[in-house]
Amino acid sequence: MSSRLREVEHIRVFDFEEEMVAGEKKEPFAYTHRKEYYFGNKNIYNSQLLKMGPNTLKKLKSNVNRMLKRGAFSYVDDDERVEVVIRGGSTINYEGEKPKEFIKRIINE
Repeated sequence: MSSRLREVEHIRVFDFEEEMVAGEKKEPFAYTHRKEYYFGNKNIYNSQLLKMGPNTLKKLKSNVNRMLKRGAFSYVDDDERVEVVIRGGSTINYEGEKPKEFIKRIINE
């Protein structure tokens, strides 16, 4: 058993159709970002945040890019969902009506 500190992140993305406010761009996605910290196999801390509103897309791209830089990953893409599993147990999940847009704007950029 490893006795080092390990961070596992889970991002769950969903479609978000907010009401238009004068002068604001419409953000296509909102997401939850959960972090878990483990020491060995013991979970020692959990946090979860709901992200939406201005700058959501920019922050989502930043978090996804940082996670993908960690190394090996695999992903499943079909008509209804996208699931990315990253080395160490972190995940990025999308379920909604715009999976191709999600891949184009978030994963491939």
